[in-house]
Amino acid sequence: MIIGGHYDTIAETGGANDNASGTAVVLALAKKIQGRPLPFTVRFIAFGGEEIGLEGSRFYVESLPEAERARIQFVLNLDVVGARVPLAVSGDARLRERFLELALADGVRLSTAPEDVPSDHLSFLQADIPAVILTTPEFTFIHTPEDTIDRLDAQTLAQVFRLARRFLEGFPPQPAS
Repeated sequence: MIIGGHYDTIAETGGANDNASGTAVVLALAKKIQGRPLPFTVRFIAFGGEEIGLEGSRFYVESLPEAERARIQFVLNLDVVGARVPLAVSGDARLRERFLELALADGVRLSTAPEDVPSDHLSFLQADIPAVILTTPEFTFIHTPEDTIDRLDAQTLAQVFRLARRFLEGFPPQPAS
C-alpha cells in the first residue's frame, strides 16, 4: 500500500493547500501507525514534480519491477485536502465506494469528484494499480499567492486524517454478511 501526496508547489505561491495540506496528513498518518502491526506493508511517499506533469509519481511507477507493482494493493493520494469545503473522492471504483461508506458512517460529507482530477493517483491508475484521491475540490486559491495557511480548515484536515486512518486500519474491507 502507498499513501502519498506531493510536496512541490508553484513558484511564488503559498502552497498551503496545494499541497502542504496533503503532505502534512501523510506525515501524521505515518506517525500514527508507526510501530503498529498491520498485515501489510505501507509506504508513505511525498512525490515531487506533480505540478510539472506528475513527474515524480510517474517515475516511481515506471521504476518499479513488475513483481513490485503487483504487490501494491492500493494507493491513497492526498492532494488539496485543507479547504473549507466538503471532501471529494475519485479513482478506483471499489476504493471510492469504501471511502463513501466510511464517510457516511462517520458523518462526513464526501462526494464523488470527476475522474480526471490531475494528481499523482493517475500515474498508478494508468499502470492498472488501484488508486484513489481524497481532495477538497475548491481550487480558487491554489496556484496563487493566496494559498496560505490561514485558508486551511483544521476540521477538514482532521476529517481527512480520520477517513484515511479508518480506511487503512480496516483494509481489506470485510464483505457484507
